[in-house]
Amino acid sequence: MNYWIFQGNPDIFNVTEYLRENNDIVWSVRQSNLAEHMKPGDEVFLWRAGGKKKEIAGVVAVAHLTSEPRIMPDDLASQSHWRKEQPQEIGLRVEMKIEKRCLGNKEVIKRDWINVDPELKELEILRMSQKTNYRITAAEAKRLAMLCRSVGSDWSREEDVAAIWAFKETKGGPVSKKAGSPIAHVAALIGRPVGGVYNKIMNFRHIDPQDSRAGLTNINQMDQEVWAEFYDPTSESLNVTALDDEFNLIWQQNVPGPRHVRNYNDFGEAPDDNPDELASFATRVRRGQPKFRAKLMQLYDKKCAVTGWGPPEVLEAAHIYSHAESGVNHSCNGILLRSDLHYLMDAGLLAIDPDTLEINLDKTLESTPYWDLSGQKLRPRTDGSFPSRKYLKLRFAVSDDI
Repeated sequence: MNYWIFQGNPDIFNVTEYLRENNDIVWSVRQSNLAEHMKPGDEVFLWRAGGKKKEIAGVVAVAHLTSEPRIMPDDLASQSHWRKEQPQEIGLRVEMKIEKRCLGNKEVIKRDWINVDPELKELEILRMSQKTNYRITAAEAKRLAMLCRSVGSDWSREEDVAAIWAFKETKGGPVSKKAGSPIAHVAALIGRPVGGVYNKIMNFRHIDPQDSRAGLTNINQMDQEVWAEFYDPTSESLNVTALDDEFNLIWQQNVPGPRHVRNYNDFGEAPDDNPDELASFATRVRRGQPKFRAKLMQLYDKKCAVTGWGPPEVLEAAHIYSHAESGVNHSCNGILLRSDLHYLMDAGLLAIDPDTLEINLDKTLESTPYWDLSGQKLRPRTDGSFPSRKYLKLRFAVSDDI
């Protein structure tokens, strides 16, 4: 797969309304030397220039190519959105489908953010802004995708824990946004702009009674709750050990510095185990994170969310959307499953329809007893709630309203 940025100029074309009104769109390919590398399935980040209309410049949508470039007329849907000039009737264009829009003022992945982002500041579009089509790396695409997923949404407790950890790491010293700094590390970890993490640190500086430097006052309830969770009024300082432990627990796949390398001694004697199986077992150990599992056991009354029974000894706290990708270790991203069903879900043989909450099984299970579960609906929790449809969609479907 290749990754791209396609740019549109709002001075001559109403990029915003075109993207708002259409799911299937067509875009010009003006860098013909890149056309042979564009294939169906490639990921595209649609960039709106600022232009004379003073639009917010940056990424405003994510799409994937549904065709290879070919000589074709402009699509009918776009013709009413040209402002200054009509496109050539025939030209090299490519078709694509929008997966997510970031059109709101608080959702645009702003050029100003990207310009100072350690992972994105070398993007070609920042140096040569006159092109239409730019090829980017997989790492740059991953960073942009994380930003598109998080920008515009409220900060979670897990993200605030990462921010207060960065505050702790920078307290009493310079608060740098440069690559390698705690701020840059946390920004990459949680998928937030570097400036957003910086502002959170300034929020915590304002709360800290021991820090006389000026901070920011746009503090919300989550900031207050996370601060109270780790601030010890007796010693008038942060409980560094508790904070580090929680940070490592939530974000352990990305903690900087030396990691503990698991070996057979961690799990008992198993000299004949396959290394891949051992790695899988290590993953399962992580699944048992105490707070996460305890909350799900409470919400599901110690019963499997699919079958309605246990016993508790075979129930596992499963992350719906990959913890390594999302960092979300909250019950909204969790489901209590019997261990065998957890394996089926991780193997891609069991899925949950985000809209109907029905259980969908792979056809290879049709001749097994598991097939009786196909079509059943996910059981509600004791409070009547269900896992977040946002994370169900991220795991099991692609939707432009995620």
